Amino acid sequence: MGVVNRCAIGIRARSPMRAWAHEMEPEAPLIDDLEPSLYLIPLQDLDRPPEERLREHVLPIFQEELRCWCEDPSRSLSSGSCSGSMCASTASST
Repeated sequence: MGVVNRCAIGIRARSPMRAWAHEMEPEAPLIDDLEPSLYLIPLQDLDRPPEERLREHVLPIFQEELRCWCEDPSRSLSSGSCSGSMCASTASST
C-alpha cells in the first residue's frame, strides 16, 4: 500500500447549512445523521499556520458542498462524487 501525503479536512454542517438543506429537500435524511464530507489537500507550506493554509481551500470546498445539494445528477455532464443529494465519496483538491 502506498503513502498519501495529504492533510484531511472534515466538513460538518452548522445550523445555517442544516436549515438551508432541510428547506431545499425536506424529505432528505437529516444532515446531522450523515457522515462528514472529507477533503484531501496537499501537504504544503507546513511552516504556515493552519488557518492560513485552509483559507485557500474554503471557496472550492464550499462550492462542492453546495453543488452536492443543488445539482441535478440526471442533468450533470461531470462524473462528480455526489450520490443523490449529498457527497458520497471523498473529493480531492490539488
